Amino acid sequence: MISFFKPTFKSVDEIIQMDEFKSQENQELFKKVFHKDHFFNPLNQGDNTSYRKFIVISTQRSGTNLLVNLLRSHSNVVCYTEIFKENNRPLWCFQKTDSKTYQLAQKYPVDYLNHYFFRNYSENVKAVGFKYMYNQLRTQKIKKVIQNFHKEQDLIIHLKRKNKLRAYLSLKLMEESKISDKLISENELGKFQNKKPSGIENFKPVYIKSDELKTYIETTYIAEKQHSELIKNQNHITVFYENLLKEMVKTANQIIINLGLPIEELTILNEKQNKYLLSESILNYAELKKEFAETEFASFFEE
Repeated sequence: MISFFKPTFKSVDEIIQMDEFKSQENQELFKKVFHKDHFFNPLNQGDNTSYRKFIVISTQRSGTNLLVNLLRSHSNVVCYTEIFKENNRPLWCFQKTDSKTYQLAQKYPVDYLNHYFFRNYSENVKAVGFKYMYNQLRTQKIKKVIQNFHKEQDLIIHLKRKNKLRAYLSLKLMEESKISDKLISENELGKFQNKKPSGIENFKPVYIKSDELKTYIETTYIAEKQHSELIKNQNHITVFYENLLKEMVKTANQIIINLGLPIEELTILNEKQNKYLLSESILNYAELKKEFAETEFASFFEE
């Protein structure tokens, strides 16, 4: 018999003291999201189990935060972030003492999902999902999770980024500058959309090793192919990050329609961070561009 543990959560007051919630504006914004999505939130408890399930499958720096925040801004959607963290690291809203819960997640992922996330909700909840990053579970485990989805009713969203160089650059910049996605309030959305290219805080161009870039691109393609194979017999949709940026409303509505939900005006909560050209962001850009010029990855270097 599987023994489940009730997680001990950080309070709202504890969470908003974290670096990403320093501003009063972001704290108020988080409280709205928290009270809608928080596990075991009394507002979300009820007798409703007839909602649709969904999963966003992707890799780092491919627009998952943008997409998840868009989806969770829909009044009928509950969307969690990464619930299968690597190395049993706790979710950011959990206390660190809950390691047993994460051991359970790795060993019995389907039971973990059904017990903690795909549970009873209030009647207004029509879709419940989460974000999964490549390799957070072993192949056989994620296969079981996917097979647990209803082939017609539930939805798997495979989010990809076409330009693997930009994805890797974003990863390197994040590592170098120690930044994460910034939350912006609804009244700042207009400013964001009309903003001219400008730098991010503490921005510094990075040096990229060609062999590490090549390895990243190739392993990402392999992971994409493996997961495409896993979901081919399920109800799924492939979304590209580039399309999401260019046609945000159209792309998001396509997903909402696939979930059988009414169209609503969705809210963006992320600001695109790096507004510099590739040649301004990569110290050895010219060298890399020349090296990859005769390869299938040459188009990634287009500004």
